[in-house]
Amino acid sequence: MFFMLEADRGTMTANRFLQKMVAYYYFLAQDQFYNWSLEKRIHPEGKAIKKFRVITYTVTPQWQRTLINITLQATSGNRGSRMFWFTNQSLINPENPETIIKQIFSIAQEDKLIQLYTLLE
Repeated sequence: MFFMLEADRGTMTANRFLQKMVAYYYFLAQDQFYNWSLEKRIHPEGKAIKKFRVITYTVTPQWQRTLINITLQATSGNRGSRMFWFTNQSLINPENPETIIKQIFSIAQEDKLIQLYTLLE
């Protein structure tokens, strides 16, 4: 699995964040990422990358919820997508790197908003 990282400090406008999420969504939905990665040979083995997740790390749980709600608007039918994952700094312990593989991620998908997930799911 490949990841795009958005580190958000809460300074970006909601409209700008929405534009970025729309771009990620349609870039993947229209197979542009697949074709671009194949042409650029950015996969370590020279293959095209077929999927990726956008991980957004932000400062507070409240801002995380706001960004999730914004991201829902970026997708077809406002239902969200499993490609958008969110966490915040209160869930990550910098003294324990293993917290990154615990259940600290929310998914911006209509039926998955409440439960927390690990990167391995």
